[in-house]
Amino acid sequence: MTWIIDNLGLIVSLAAVHLQQSLIALVLGVVVSVPLGWIAWRYRLVRGPVIVLTGLLYTIPSLALLILLPALLGYQATEAPNLVVALTIYNVAILVRAVADGLDSVDADVRRAAIAMGYGSGRRFWTVDL
Repeated sequence: MTWIIDNLGLIVSLAAVHLQQSLIALVLGVVVSVPLGWIAWRYRLVRGPVIVLTGLLYTIPSLALLILLPALLGYQATEAPNLVVALTIYNVAILVRAVADGLDSVDADVRRAAIAMGYGSGRRFWTVDL
């Protein structure tokens, strides 16, 4: 218990770094996943391939990805961009299917009601579908 008290400043600063890296990766994952999930939902022909390809990203072992990314990105292995990219890849792998399934779950009557109320496609997407 004394170690925690003696190193509380270090613990808090490392937790803040962890939170920052995780939130950046989460935001990037959502920014990539929402359009891909919408494409998978809107165009049924590409739904299967998009979900399968993004799902395959989740099968990449994390250690292998963290070793491969520095060679691809040109950063050193211990630099933050490697971790952020890896976490973003795993976020996309999970969120694309969730977005497509979530858009599927919106009742057609609700969409028709939004159209009847004068919602355009963009406004309907942001306020009803999401």
